[in-house]
Amino acid sequence: MKKLIFTTLLICFAFSATAQHRRMPKYFRNTSERRHYEARRPGRFVNQNTDFRFATDFDARLDSVVGTNDFDWTKWKNIYTYNENGQWATETTYEFRDNVWVPTEKGEFAYNDFGKTIQELYFKHNEGEWNQYYKVETYYNADNQIDSIVNSNWNEGAWVGASKSEYTYLNGLVSLLMSYRNTDGAWTESSKYEYTYNNENQLVFRLYSTIRNGNWRESSRDTLCYENGLLSSFAEQIRSMGWSGSTWRDSYRYEYTYGNGLLSNETYYSTGMGGSAMSLKSKSDYTYDAAGDLTCKTTSIFNETDWIVRDEYKNTFDPQHQANAMMGAEALWQNFTYFQNVLGEKMPIHDRWLSSNIISTSADTQFDIYYSDMAGVTENQQDANITVSENQVTIATEKPADIVVYDVLGHMIAQKHDDNYTIILKSGLYLVKIGNKVSKVVVK
Repeated sequence: MKKLIFTTLLICFAFSATAQHRRMPKYFRNTSERRHYEARRPGRFVNQNTDFRFATDFDARLDSVVGTNDFDWTKWKNIYTYNENGQWATETTYEFRDNVWVPTEKGEFAYNDFGKTIQELYFKHNEGEWNQYYKVETYYNADNQIDSIVNSNWNEGAWVGASKSEYTYLNGLVSLLMSYRNTDGAWTESSKYEYTYNNENQLVFRLYSTIRNGNWRESSRDTLCYENGLLSSFAEQIRSMGWSGSTWRDSYRYEYTYGNGLLSNETYYSTGMGGSAMSLKSKSDYTYDAAGDLTCKTTSIFNETDWIVRDEYKNTFDPQHQANAMMGAEALWQNFTYFQNVLGEKMPIHDRWLSSNIISTSADTQFDIYYSDMAGVTENQQDANITVSENQVTIATEKPADIVVYDVLGHMIAQKHDDNYTIILKSGLYLVKIGNKVSKVVVK
């Protein structure tokens, strides 16, 4: 009997640890890691309209990132190069082995005439040669929105499609994301996400379905609630199979609180094995500097009586150097220092990010970021005038430009290609992206 109890407890602990680790904020050392992660989780990244590698009119650029993982004492660095338009050309990852920097992976990027990524080609370094192994191709519709993404593997001298995602839009927002897998040389449906939005273009419901025995089966459904325009809760239900058939049961729930429009606390609840009652599991507390940049995120787990700190993420910034005056910074920050909520959307960091320290139960990492001065890159420069009158914001540019308006959490509120655009907004802090420049706008 004791052995049975011990075995049961061990299984429960392993399941709980796995679930908690799965929901931890994901840090990616390079674009390749991020792409592999996203490819296995289609539908998590709803907002597909931002390309973070395209950056012009910057007087400084990101050159390299150097880090150390205390978990296994691995030293690594990423080095970046740029093309004549100021876009990322390559991203090369190195590891420090036997006192020598050894290349391990490389990504090469190609763009269309609008600056959107159309191909990502990845290589592994082996015996002094670069061998291609993975490719991501992105296709766009007439509105320059992502139409489909195809992931392929290099196999015996030829590219073989591994997975494909197709996007359907309604009123400029993703309404359906269909995923396919390669089965004997043909694309076959594997899963799909269906999205529902409210009148303010905020996601309120997401339904995930998979193919079972040739038929679509609803597997999970997510409900999102908002207060004063900010996400207040996110809950998932999953379909469970039992002797009497299938039923929907609660799986987990996040609750969010804010201070001055910035996320201050994220609390996580989940059910146990067998569908036990929802209970408190963990929380994350957020700290910001005067510019609104995330300086610390502390995650704690609840052991029925006490909070135990599990992870802590600290960032250091140089407030004298603005991020919108640096080339390449946005491309790196999307991987970690952007706050990524359950929608997979990003909240920009406004000042130059100098270093970050991750203290975690799974892996400790310290990394530093290096920049170099660069002048003369002015292509696609957009001169704009933003005026605010009560709840009305007007954006005027010299020529038609891509204008995107985000709330403080990175939710896309509006998108327009125009040279004179007016939008009515509630009181709060907003981000207006014109071309590749981002400005803060305060509506009182």
